[in-house]
Amino acid sequence: MYKSVNDEDIQSILDKQLMGTKLFISGTWSMVQDVKKIAYAAGFTDEEIQTKEIGEKEDKVYCVKCYKFSKKTKSNNLTCEHCNTLLDVSEHYSKTLDAYLGYIHVD
Repeated sequence: MYKSVNDEDIQSILDKQLMGTKLFISGTWSMVQDVKKIAYAAGFTDEEIQTKEIGEKEDKVYCVKCYKFSKKTKSNNLTCEHCNTLLDVSEHYSKTLDAYLGYIHVD
């Protein structure tokens, strides 16, 4: 029978692992990102984590004006879904925010 696992269960398991343990995470993009955040908090590094994401990835853009997220498009410019500010989408990806940075567009 399938048992759902919550963040506290995952945290507890990862906290008990020995130094040098490797972690392989497979699942939907959002699930993998959630587990990676817990793994980072438990002390795992990028070198110790391998992932296989399944399905469509929904990239986000972080607005530096209103501090909220919008869905990333293929364009280098984006209008923030929350404050309607025109943003230049950076190629810089923030691992902390799990999003690309959107800077206020200046003509």
